[in-house]
Amino acid sequence: MNKPLSLAFALASLLCLIAAGASLSYFRPGWALFFVLASFAVTGCGMALKRRLTRK
Repeated sequence: MNKPLSLAFALASLLCLIAAGASLSYFRPGWALFFVLASFAVTGCGMALKRRLTRK
């Protein structure tokens, strides 16, 4: 995987975690859970894409 794509996945995951923290500060636990799960999904997609690209 090239570096800009890795950076994009890392930034997307980081933004999801920042949004989860902001949601907790505004007392919105539902949104915080959503953003934490979205962060896991983004990280998982990035790992799956990396594995798929290295197999070729």
